[in-house]
Order: sequence, then structure tokens, then C-alpha cells
Amino acid sequence: MSKYFVNITAFDTVLKIGRDGLPGIPGLTGLRGPKGAPGAPGNVAHVEGGAVYVRWGRKSCGSQSTLLYAAVQQNVPCARCYTENRPALMMIPAKRSCPSGWTQEYEGNYNIVYISTNALFPEIGYLMSQRYDHPHPTTYECVDQDPEYVNGMGGNANGALFYFVRTVCSGDGTTGQCPPYHDMKQLTCVVCSK
Repeated sequence: MSKYFVNITAFDTVLKIGRDGLPGIPGLTGLRGPKGAPGAPGNVAHVEGGAVYVRWGRKSCGSQSTLLYAAVQQNVPCARCYTENRPALMMIPAKRSCPSGWTQEYEGNYNIVYISTNALFPEIGYLMSQRYDHPHPTTYECVDQDPEYVNGMGGNANGALFYFVRTVCSGDGTTGQCPPYHDMKQLTCVVCSK
């Protein structure tokens, strides 16, 4: 990301959840507010064929692997990064690369992870959101695979919580088949600019 600013418009920024990104200036420290009615995220994550997903691994915890280990019960910062001369932005769920002609903005620290094809890819992010039954509606976000957290601000406040978005190919209303996806796998994401 080319430059960092504190106050800029939403039309030319990348909101990077899980990374502070601003040297010496902490980012937002989590979503707070009163709990509302339960429901799914407020935006739609449209995914197309050819998805890339990451196997559950050492960055998850518990039998359901719902949270990233480093950020369990922590406030996670976010960075707003300026994309000079590239005002068009998009987050692509279930992908790890940008379309031709687009610049990949969100690529983390190049930690290497193994994916389903046993190939190696640089770290990008996980598609995450609130649980459908939690009374604090949110949106889908692309969360850093190795999130930072705000020291001294941990605790179980049950405010906004991030859970992996996983594929569901079997169950009520499904056919049991959803190639190229595999049932109950976490989805990745990438943020691109142009």
C-alpha cells in the first residue's frame, strides 16, 4: 500500500482488518455498540467458480475452528490505506488473486500457507463475518491471516465477533454438490484496486 492517512474518503481506501498499518497511530480497535436483532451479515458475498480455500491449521482453535488463534478474545485493529491513482476497489471472496489489470492491495506479510492443492501462496486473508445467530449484524470482511491485536484490551465482551465463512454443500436446501467448493471449508479473500 502506497501511503497511509488517518482521515480519507471511503472511495479510495482499503480497510484492512487485523492490521494496524499506521506507524505509531493505532487503528480502530473493534466494533462496539448495542446488540440488535440477530441475522446474517448486512452485505452479500458473491462467490464464483474456481475458489481457493485454506485448510484449518495452527491458526485456529477449538473443534469448530471459528476464530484466529492470535486474536481470540482480543480487539483487532484495522488500517485504512490510501491507494493513490486507483480509486476503484473490490474485495473478492473465495479468491487469492486479482483479475488481470487490477492491483493486489491486501497481501499481508507473505507468510506461506498450504492450501488444498498443496501449492504455496502468500498470505492474503480469510473471509469472515458475524455468526448468523449473534445479535450484532455486521458485513463480510477480509481479515488478515495473522492478525495483530490491541494489547491490554482483551476480554469476552461479545461485541462484534469474527467467524470464518465456510462453504455448506450439504444440509437443508442444498444438493450435496457444489464444485469447485468442498463442504465446510474456510474461504479466503483478496482486496484489489484499479
